[in-house]
Amino acid sequence: MAGDLQRRRLPCPDLAARHAQRGSPVFLYDFAWPLAVTGGTPHAACVPFVFGTHRHPHLAAKIDADDAADALSRSMMAAWAAFVRDGAPAMPNWPHLNPGLPVDASAAMTIDGNGMLFRPLHGAARLASWPAMGIIDDAD
Repeated sequence: MAGDLQRRRLPCPDLAARHAQRGSPVFLYDFAWPLAVTGGTPHAACVPFVFGTHRHPHLAAKIDADDAADALSRSMMAAWAAFVRDGAPAMPNWPHLNPGLPVDASAAMTIDGNGMLFRPLHGAARLASWPAMGIIDDAD
């Protein structure tokens, strides 16, 4: 399981940097809202928040949907809808990825139990070091 997570996450910073180097605006986010059942955040856990389905009976117990989750979902829906409509999220001061800086030096929106805050991209430097340490093969 950890290997699967590593394989999914590893290419993201590199792909974002390549996209930014081509002149396209790139906005990074790191979704880390802990699920009630595991305390962790699995791949695609953001989807119910983006579509406002986090209170669906199938998901509510897993997500521990409450007023904070509702507020987060509203903020995420507004940000994603604005991105689709305007090409930029509806979040003031959400900076583009700077293609001249390493990805781990760029600000990302961290979405967790504290809300939506700008921070350096969590773990980008650590992820970049995995192939060199043999934890994951670049070819995977």
